[in-house]
Amino acid sequence: MAVEELEAFVYIAQSGGFTEAAKRLDRSQPAISRRIRKLERSLGCGAVRAGRSPGGADRGGTGDAAVRRGRTRRDARRRAGRT
Repeated sequence: MAVEELEAFVYIAQSGGFTEAAKRLDRSQPAISRRIRKLERSLGCGAVRAGRSPGGADRGGTGDAAVRRGRTRRDARRRAGRT
């Protein structure tokens, strides 16, 4: 599980969608989708439920734990001077 995968997941959770997360991370939406697929494979289950509602996407069953872990790792990188 890579930091980039967790970071993408955290931004999806915060913004509610892949497109907004892609904008925040300055990446394409397909690149964010690939990161999430990799994350889900490493977790062995779905972390994000995509939707067509105004919110777009929300966390799956494993998602809450992944968000906490992702935020912790992202924050540690920021403190170390790596964005």
